[in-house]
Amino acid sequence: MLGQVRQRPESRNPRCKKLDRAATSTTAIQIGAAVVGSLLNTRYQDKMTAALGGQHLPHAVMATVNSSLGGVLAVAARAGGVAGDLAI
Repeated sequence: MLGQVRQRPESRNPRCKKLDRAATSTTAIQIGAAVVGSLLNTRYQDKMTAALGGQHLPHAVMATVNSSLGGVLAVAARAGGVAGDLAI
């Protein structure tokens, strides 16, 4: 029996093979979503930094605005006026 490669019993089971393919597919989808999310976040931060470049805002406000769309809405709601009205 030297030289022969023994397969694990579960590798011959079609059900196990299906589960392996499903897990691989799920992982690929999760990685794809993470990459797309990262790209969108980078683009968002670049656009917000450019849009607010001439404004004199406190660092904490800029950090909140650059963190997410939710951050922008929170700042706008606290700012009041037209910006606050748009946030509602």
